[in-house]
Amino acid sequence: RDPGIPEGEFHERCQWVIETLLPRAHHDRLSAAAVQHAVDMQALAQGKGELPRILVERMLDSVLGVGSPSLHRPPEAAPWRVVRSPGQVIHPTGTVLWWDFSDSFASPATWWSGPERKALEEQGATLEPSRLRRQREAAGWRCGLLNARERLLLFHSERRCGEPSAPHPLWDEIRHAAGVRPGSAQAGEIEEALRLGCGELVVGGRWSLAGREMELEPMRPVERMEPAAKYRIDPEAIPAPGALSFSRMSTMIGCPMNWTLGTTGLSTSPLRDIPSGARMMGNLCHRIVEELYSEGRSRWTSDEAEGRAAALFDELVGSMASELLLEGHALDRQRYKRSVTEAVGSLVDAINRHGLEVEATEAPLVAARAEGHGVPDPRWPAGCDSFRGRADLLLRDPRGHRFILDLKWSGSSRYKREEVEAGEALQLAAYAWMLRSSGGEDESVHSGYFMLAQGEFLAPTEASPGDPADSVDPLEATWLRGVRSWNARWETLTGDRELEATGISEERQARASDVKLEKVQAELREEAEISGRLYLRPPCSFCDFPALCGRVGSDR
Repeated sequence: RDPGIPEGEFHERCQWVIETLLPRAHHDRLSAAAVQHAVDMQALAQGKGELPRILVERMLDSVLGVGSPSLHRPPEAAPWRVVRSPGQVIHPTGTVLWWDFSDSFASPATWWSGPERKALEEQGATLEPSRLRRQREAAGWRCGLLNARERLLLFHSERRCGEPSAPHPLWDEIRHAAGVRPGSAQAGEIEEALRLGCGELVVGGRWSLAGREMELEPMRPVERMEPAAKYRIDPEAIPAPGALSFSRMSTMIGCPMNWTLGTTGLSTSPLRDIPSGARMMGNLCHRIVEELYSEGRSRWTSDEAEGRAAALFDELVGSMASELLLEGHALDRQRYKRSVTEAVGSLVDAINRHGLEVEATEAPLVAARAEGHGVPDPRWPAGCDSFRGRADLLLRDPRGHRFILDLKWSGSSRYKREEVEAGEALQLAAYAWMLRSSGGEDESVHSGYFMLAQGEFLAPTEASPGDPADSVDPLEATWLRGVRSWNARWETLTGDRELEATGISEERQARASDVKLEKVQAELREEAEISGRLYLRPPCSFCDFPALCGRVGSDR
């Protein structure tokens, strides 16, 4: 305890642990963890001279933490021992229970051709015959059987996930050892003596197995609580939105409860969900386009843009798509790099083909309500004083008309195409309205999507570059329909004092009519069109509050 162990002696003891366990570390993760602990202890002890016992104990606490899990024994608070494989039953025991005594679906053995074996043997490598691996595996199966001194219970289900399930291969050995032979007169009797069905375990309401008994009671059905679709609220508890954005507006139209919970300050941490896949590539491609047009050049050729995009991809991949730098992702990184460079080239080609000129990237858009006019403006959402957004690309066409292009990265362009064709592209309509409000009511303004992964330009026909200036603008009609839908939701919320979880309402309506949810949504969309409003599906698939509205936890 005092003065402690000399640093040199402490280092030698740690080194003994390292040298003893290191040969096993490559195939035994527990030994590898112990080796790492010893290495860490050596590093902590360096330069300390004498190490008192209490210091060593604190060092151990900091290195071990919560300890190392045993890879061969699952955690189980029970008087019995639990192992992962019957081969781990190496000592005689009373009872062995083998749960899920089903076909093990063993992976095929590695196969080496004759020339490969010869080449390896010439280099001094000796390969064991593949049959030895199967023999070791079969010997491990028998350990559970041979070490059971009192009884062996094998639990097998005839079906797994609805599919037929075969017994474990060891069952054939057991049957053969018990005397089950093809054509034998006693085969049926022996088989019946070895098997016991679930129904045979219950006699007179009592369950009995392996010397244990239990009184069974019938399950009482519990009525499922239906989540409420609508709630009565105090309208004063809902503050006016003041500043509004497209995402918040579309959330209210899709589901007032989602919007209301979001206004209370409830939200998930942005660090909880790290972008991956399509989101990650969309963010990276957005940044590359922003960098491309922020370098003092407003015009690129597609070839020049692809070359610059490839260089920017290499610069930004570490900070925006670091998972592509992991070992084994080299091929994915190459594929994504080619996809991104081709997407940027297609975007530049589309911009040049339509004669557009880029004025700004990530341009802030703001529309502010005029004061003192006293007349309700049908183009302004109720309770909103300002509307804000950000344009991915702000351009001008050859006639001087402004054009907003919103960049999307998705595996399919079908949904956005259907949205544009159905006149439901509220985001494009909102951008065009904000740009028109800030630049003058009579200015011709257009907006559209560019699907990066598909190289596809999507915009309402009348809003595409090159159309006559006096053509009908469908974006204005879409915006007016969206405002009517917002106002109707806002009136229901603040005037009728009713808060609706739209996802619950639609699911309940589908169950009551015994139809699919898609049909109910199609009918609601048609009703909205007739009344001059805009229908948007509830954002249930990416909602942060499914447990609060009751959509999960009750019937899922």
